[in-house]
Amino acid sequence: MYEQAEGLFEDLRSNDYKLERAFYHLMMKMYRTFGDHLKAENLLAMMTEFGIEPSLSTMHLLMVSCSQSGQPEEAKNVFKNLRTRGVVALDTLPYSSVLDAYLKKGDFNARIQKLAEIKEAGIEPDYRIWTCFVRAASLSEGANEAIILLNALQGAGFDLTIRVADKDWGADFRKLSAGSALVGLTLWLDHMQDASLQGYPKSPKSVVLVTGTAEYNMVSLDSTLKACLWKMGSPFLPCKTRQGVLVAKAHSLRLWLKDSPFCLDLELKDAPNLPELNSMQLIEGAL
Repeated sequence: MYEQAEGLFEDLRSNDYKLERAFYHLMMKMYRTFGDHLKAENLLAMMTEFGIEPSLSTMHLLMVSCSQSGQPEEAKNVFKNLRTRGVVALDTLPYSSVLDAYLKKGDFNARIQKLAEIKEAGIEPDYRIWTCFVRAASLSEGANEAIILLNALQGAGFDLTIRVADKDWGADFRKLSAGSALVGLTLWLDHMQDASLQGYPKSPKSVVLVTGTAEYNMVSLDSTLKACLWKMGSPFLPCKTRQGVLVAKAHSLRLWLKDSPFCLDLELKDAPNLPELNSMQLIEGAL
């Protein structure tokens, strides 16, 4: 498939077809997927040569490619180029690409500095930035590194929105990485447990958790959350009509949250004392 796609692309170019920007984006994604980051970079020069102006999406694809190849300085240079040309909108998308590039190199100080830049630029950290930092913390080998990253995130003023108190018991974790979603899952279960024990706010007849079907860095969010919930013996089951959706009957969920031994330590999981070493591993696409 790789050679066929590349051959077809070259045939179209050599026959003087005027290719739209979307064709170059598809090729960039393919090169990124197969780890051929140099070819992804060369496509940018090719676009300019044929008079196609790179967009913010183009530069984002290039920054993600630099990030995956562990080249934070290259990603930073692309980002600077965007800012110089005034292409960067008030959005966290390009910033998150640079942050991920620093994660690959384990340069947490640079990542924290970049977070300060985001605040100085008047951009409020959102789920993308939260995911970057929580994922970095989950991959940290020692507790000290994780605490530094999480403190920086807390200092930036972003918190994951849990709406159980507003009578909305559902959750949608599609925008989070698998590691970040596990953190969010614990917070969400903790809030629902409090509501179950207090009897307020009342739950709907069924509670829905949306996981989606996409993979983030070759880790399936759906598989990760299923593995965690089913290991805990939760009543969440796959929806019969939609993929990437888990559903639990509210009555069963409330009983499980109140009585299950797996739920007795939800608040304790937010303890100040962390283990010294990280025990999380990737097994068959699930954390």
